[in-house]
Amino acid sequence: MALEKLSSSLDLSRYVKKQTDTLVPAVVAAQEKNRYVSTPEQLRALQLCRELDDPEHKIYYLSLCKRLKPEIIDAAVSFVSDAQARSKAKLFMWQVKQLTRRYRAQGLNPNREDLPAKKTRKRITTGQQQSLF
Repeated sequence: MALEKLSSSLDLSRYVKKQTDTLVPAVVAAQEKNRYVSTPEQLRALQLCRELDDPEHKIYYLSLCKRLKPEIIDAAVSFVSDAQARSKAKLFMWQVKQLTRRYRAQGLNPNREDLPAKKTRKRITTGQQQSLF
């Protein structure tokens, strides 16, 4: 009796899975594609996450896309797509490492050329610090 009253007082609609939670993967991909993507590197990083089945490391793939030349990333992705591996992400990272070593052995720079120079902060001496106070 008490259990029936409790179940009738509960709002069961809160615990039922909504239709929007089970979207078709193509719809999810389309929503993810347009979500806060402002640079081509961000779009490429999202594509990498999807191709490698590794959504936990989006930030890492974004930093790789920003830092390395696109040829290296494309070659590594094509290598991974042709191979049968348990972990595509590990194989991708191994191939990226091999390709960057090969570039350096040939005397080439594996990093992108259009990267802005690092901003270096001017260090202040102790005398300058004391004059501030």
